[in-house]
Amino acid sequence: SRHWLNGEPRPEPIVGTPKDTNALTDPPQHGLPLQPGGGGSCRQLAADLGSMAHYWALGTAAHALLLVLVGFLGLAEGQYDFPMDSCACHIHYEHWVQLQLQLSRLLTESFPDELLKPLGSSLAHAVLRSQECRDPRKVSNRLEWTLAPANSDCTPGHLSHYVLCAQLWLMDGDVEGAAIYFDFANYLLPLAAPCMDPVMWTITPEVFYEHYRAVAEAAAVGRKATPELIRELAWQQARRLS
Repeated sequence: SRHWLNGEPRPEPIVGTPKDTNALTDPPQHGLPLQPGGGGSCRQLAADLGSMAHYWALGTAAHALLLVLVGFLGLAEGQYDFPMDSCACHIHYEHWVQLQLQLSRLLTESFPDELLKPLGSSLAHAVLRSQECRDPRKVSNRLEWTLAPANSDCTPGHLSHYVLCAQLWLMDGDVEGAAIYFDFANYLLPLAAPCMDPVMWTITPEVFYEHYRAVAEAAAVGRKATPELIRELAWQQARRLS
């Protein structure tokens, strides 16, 4: 007989005798379906199924590779943190705007006099008492007060808050506590300095350093918090300390 595909003889048609008709109706053996009418041999069918399995395996491998690639890209994106804008102050925006307003109204030329008035009789007392200024000596994790604010989106806001807390502790006659708060603020200054527009934050890096130095020196030698010393160390925005 003539050779068909792959050198195989052309299959003979199935004769539709009663004896042979079962070949079309009986379930196929080994799970391999038969084509009615003898359209191809079992060997050809197996070859076709093998090709299908090959392409299926290739598709599965490509899909797995794609998942790995997507996962890698997602991991790479997650590992890369875009630099935080320390000057943005978008998070808790209303709070920072209110703080800016308080600073502009509070840290004026009359602030030392306001600080020394009888307790509860000036705007300075009300503003300072409204700040959340815990005892800095009881800080168990210093990084929460320095590193966390340094990585925030409003470093000058946190620095300004610490300056107000330092004024509160001065008002209460605790020079050492004020010095600790200035120390917290000084940690933030390198990141906050480019953001400290005096129109917005009132506090400038130059005036900050003058007050930080004076308070730190007074605390180091254990100077007593007399009214004269409090007036000397209180924030004086309009002039530099001697």
